[in-house]
Parts: sequence; structure tokens; C-alpha cells
Amino acid sequence: MSVNNTAYPTLSAANQTNWTAATGGSLNVGRDTVSAGYSHYVLHLSATDLGNFGVSYPVPYSDDDFHLSYRKNWARFALIPSASYDKFSFGSAGGTSAFAGRDTDALSHQLETQALQGRFEVSKGNALVAILRGTEAQFQPVNGATPDDYVSAGGFVGVDMRASSVIQYRALVGGESRQFIRSSTRTITTPTAEVDVIWMPDRMNTVTLTGQRGLFDPTSPFSHSQVMSTVRVQADHELRRNVFLRGSAGAAVTDSQATGTGTTVRTRRETQFTFGVSVNWKVNRDFTASLSYSHISSYMKHGVPSVTEDSVGRATFTSNTIMVGLSFAR
Repeated sequence: MSVNNTAYPTLSAANQTNWTAATGGSLNVGRDTVSAGYSHYVLHLSATDLGNFGVSYPVPYSDDDFHLSYRKNWARFALIPSASYDKFSFGSAGGTSAFAGRDTDALSHQLETQALQGRFEVSKGNALVAILRGTEAQFQPVNGATPDDYVSAGGFVGVDMRASSVIQYRALVGGESRQFIRSSTRTITTPTAEVDVIWMPDRMNTVTLTGQRGLFDPTSPFSHSQVMSTVRVQADHELRRNVFLRGSAGAAVTDSQATGTGTTVRTRRETQFTFGVSVNWKVNRDFTASLSYSHISSYMKHGVPSVTEDSVGRATFTSNTIMVGLSFAR
């Protein structure tokens, strides 16, 4: 379980409390493994989240996630079918802006995901990977509007190289298509990719590079079809035995197909840049003190007219955050 509370002394409508709880386990059946789990999330959409066009005040939502998988092992080959079910429920934003309570009910939906992964171990810790994945979403009808229910299908191939103690990486490429089965929203087909690289030149330093491109479950009240591309690099350094430094930088782009027909259909694009630094001091076994700074710059085009855009359809915002924290873990 984890709980995080954020309070703004002069803007109480932006106060929020996020919490999560999860449980799960696995069972060995001969050489095979069965895994199951359940997670519950109570979180908020934020204006600084990529693709959330027009969110001014935090929008609360919850997610109940159930997942099940089975790993069938042979000598060098493993076959891993899995399935998950998510139920998303969205509330209304606070505040008195034009976005208070707007459109977020239309985001409530159920999501089913099925996947089949094959792994062939070319050497110990190194494997070739192939994945087939399908998803179906059913949205809640609001005010008689046609919901953006969809089905998605994708395939991916790549490598997962984890044997080296200096550099480890996972890379996948493929394609995915999403078809909207009840609305007039156009079908989206796009190439997809995922990369995860960890470089450990020595025991004191770690550099991590992550990147992905693909279709994602909608998180914006004003767009149901997003193609996201992200890249992030993070460097960790152990300054002393109990003092750790971290720096990170990233860039991301989302192209979100707007709803509407004819000349009213415009692709909404957001470009976002982030960087941050932090220092963590492990005071003792139970307490850790932290100091961090983060910066976000977002540039939007064709967001929500008359509210977030200028006269030519552009909107920008920046966020600078300094945080001092003390955490307890037992």
C-alpha cells in the first residue's frame, strides 16, 4: 500500500490524495508457474500529464485491475499466455473553471487485455521475444453520445538481453491497429517500438534509457485516440554509502485524433520536455530525506478552443517544482 497527499494552501480545489493497494502471488506447478494479482488505484489526472488537453484542476479516477498469467517452460522455450481486466471510473474536477466537471464521465470504461508471449533463450539470461496482444474497451454512454468503444490488435518481436553485468537491454518493434466499433472515429494503425537499456559502468553509477511509441489507453477527457512517443534518460550516482544523486531528462510527443466530422476534425498535438535532479539521504534504516527539483514545458496545438488556445490554436504551459520530503519504510 502507498498513500500520497498533496495540498495547496492558497488553492484548495487542487488538493488531492492518491493511494494504491495491491496483492498477488505465484504458484509453481512442476516446471511451470501460475501468477495472479489484484490492484486498486485512486489517482488524479493532472495538467502536467502528457495528452491531458484542457485539464485545469486534478480529475479523480479509480482503477480496479485483475491479472492472471501462466508460464509454460520447456528446455529453452517458454510460452506465456496472460489476461487482465481493468475497470476505470472517473469523477469531476474541482474549482470554478470551464473544465470543472466537464466530459470526464465519458472516460469511464472497462478494458480487457489478452497477450501471448513466446521466449526462446539463446543463452543464459538472453532471449528472443515475440508478443501478440489484443485489447477491447467499452465506454460508458454519457448524455446519449455514442461511446468510443474499440478493439486493438498488435504484434511485436525483439530481444531481451540480461546476462551482462555492465549493459542490459530489451528492444521490441512491431505494429498495432485500433478500430472504433460504435463511433465514426477513424481507425488508427501505427508502427510501435519499445526500448529499455541499463548501463552500469561501475558499482557507483547507473544510466537508464527508456523509450516507446504506440497506442495507449485514453487518459484525456478531450481525446480518445492517442499515439504517444516518449524517450527518457536517467543517471544515478552513489555519492556516499547513504547519499544518492539522480538526474533525468526526457521528451515526448502525443498526436491525438480529435472527435468531430468534416472540417472540424483536427489532430491535437502536444510536445513535452522534462528534466529534474534530486538527492536522497538515507538517514537510517527506516527514514530517507529527499530534495528534488523538476521542470516541465508543454506545447500544445489544437487543444480545447477558446479556453486553452491562442488565436492560432496553440497553448503552452510550464511547471517548476521543488520538493522536500521525508519518507518512512519499515
